[in-house]
Amino acid sequence: MMTPDQRYFFDLTGYLHLEGVLQGEELQKVQEAAQRYIDTPPDQVPDGFEINLEREHFNWYLHAFAFDKALEALTMHPVTWPIIKELLDEQPRLLGGNMMVDFHGKPFHPLHAGHEKSLTAEVPGWRRYQVHKGESPATTWCSSSISPTSTPATAA
Repeated sequence: MMTPDQRYFFDLTGYLHLEGVLQGEELQKVQEAAQRYIDTPPDQVPDGFEINLEREHFNWYLHAFAFDKALEALTMHPVTWPIIKELLDEQPRLLGGNMMVDFHGKPFHPLHAGHEKSLTAEVPGWRRYQVHKGESPATTWCSSSISPTSTPATAA
């Protein structure tokens, strides 16, 4: 569950920053698994996986969560999973788990609230955080970003 401060920050900004979630051996396993996927030549990925090196802002590694058990474990991490369930009305569904990797020579991928190019009256687009409650179950679009770096947690 989110703390009241986290809830306020999330409601204000649309995201949370959780420091120190991955540490030690767990962090090392995730970094090694991600690097194995990054180092795999695109023509040698297993069936169902895809590497797209043509994206403008980053290299895209599709279905990364399924590439290695260490990455799969991130989908229901004990620190983030309760927050995800809270945001999704206890009804989360994994629709994808792609890894975006910044590389030298590609422009920075800016933070965004969806597809800004499609945010017109003719093409309404989507936002980073939507909740619709009514006769059908709650629907929340939730996008998570995990940066498996070795930056130590700071005291709050």
